[in-house]
Amino acid sequence: MKLLEVMNATKARVSTSIQYDHYNCFGNNASVIEFKDADGLYCASCIYDTVTHDVYHITAEVPGTEQYFQWLAPQWQVDYINECKENNVNPDIVIDDIKYENIILGDLMLAYLADIGDTYYDNLPIKLDMPGTIGSAKLVF
Repeated sequence: MKLLEVMNATKARVSTSIQYDHYNCFGNNASVIEFKDADGLYCASCIYDTVTHDVYHITAEVPGTEQYFQWLAPQWQVDYINECKENNVNPDIVIDDIKYENIILGDLMLAYLADIGDTYYDNLPIKLDMPGTIGSAKLVF
């Protein structure tokens, strides 16, 4: 996957961009871009190579929920997972006991980025609390 595909899916709603220096597995040219949704809320990040524009890792969240998604380029999975183990980090955990839903297909992750960024949530397997309902019923898409 290339950075341009991510930029198109997120409609280039960039909030920040910095050099990525958490793990060495992605090399010296890694940077991270964070994106916001149509409402201006943080919704995704993308680690990519500043020279080749190859995308290494994408994370996304549905604002206001505990729904998190991640995609990792297949050719970087072993190196990333090994480095996470070396740093005593579980690559599937977002925070506390909340886990990412791992997305294998890049095209599916791009579709999720577009839906989350536009705040439509049409194609996402998400659960939203419906305000004003009895017992906080869940609406599942």
